[in-house]
Amino acid sequence: MAHVNCPKCSKRLRLPTIQKKQGVRCPACKHEFAVSPPSHPQPVGNSLSSENPADNHTRTVPPRETSGLTGLFHRKQKVQLEEFCREFYDENIFTSAIGSGDIVKTCAECVKNSITEVDRTFAAVNIELIHAEMTLIRLEVFSMAWLHQIGDNHAAAQNAFTKQYLESRDRADIWDAMEPYNQAIARSSTLGKTTETASGRAYLASIDSRRKDLFDRWYEQGFEPKVVARGANHLATEEAWKEGITASCLMLTLCRRLSCEVNDQGKSRLVAAIQVLYDESLKALKRIRIQS
Repeated sequence: MAHVNCPKCSKRLRLPTIQKKQGVRCPACKHEFAVSPPSHPQPVGNSLSSENPADNHTRTVPPRETSGLTGLFHRKQKVQLEEFCREFYDENIFTSAIGSGDIVKTCAECVKNSITEVDRTFAAVNIELIHAEMTLIRLEVFSMAWLHQIGDNHAAAQNAFTKQYLESRDRADIWDAMEPYNQAIARSSTLGKTTETASGRAYLASIDSRRKDLFDRWYEQGFEPKVVARGANHLATEEAWKEGITASCLMLTLCRRLSCEVNDQGKSRLVAAIQVLYDESLKALKRIRIQS
């Protein structure tokens, strides 16, 4: 097997050993590039033994050629918040969602086909509606993954950029339509907690206090209340996400907005599809560090 880094997004790809130059498509960013076989195959082990005694002398093994992208794979790349988010949205969400590209639409078709396999009633759900709702979820889980991975220092700025990005493309309707999913994420962090127990009261009070403090801090930094509230609603969702609670809340909101009821197998597959969207976002975010 051979390993190569995508020259565009730095994703490390594992490829079969190649004998001639061939094209490769990165599964993360969809960038296509050419890969050539290595010029100097590396020997296995340390032995230099050969059937020809004349060959048993000290040989200099050429150093492996590496590109700067290899280093980026091992260390986090410094990026500007706006630049990274714009590129991620352009390549993974916005262009396909707004411009009716193939990537996101194919994703929606895969979701529909997968659910229909286990629940035939889902076949009646409009594919364009699935497409639109999955786009909303993808934007929302990206923002949540941002808070989980990057932290709260830049979370308000990330939400503010998302709002501005959509408005600049005359799609403020998408920002507004995301709110039910944002509320679902907020509910997931306190699901199962009740004021009837001391531990429940303490937990709920702690979440309220943390969200209020975060809201006040971001608002004082000049961010508008709606943006601040959206970001604060992602707070304290790490455990709920790991336990599948958040994805389940998003799934139920999706089914309600699609006006459909699916069986348990269908629900499980919808949850899995939502988790994939989060995982893809988190993978991209783990490779970067935001420049202050």
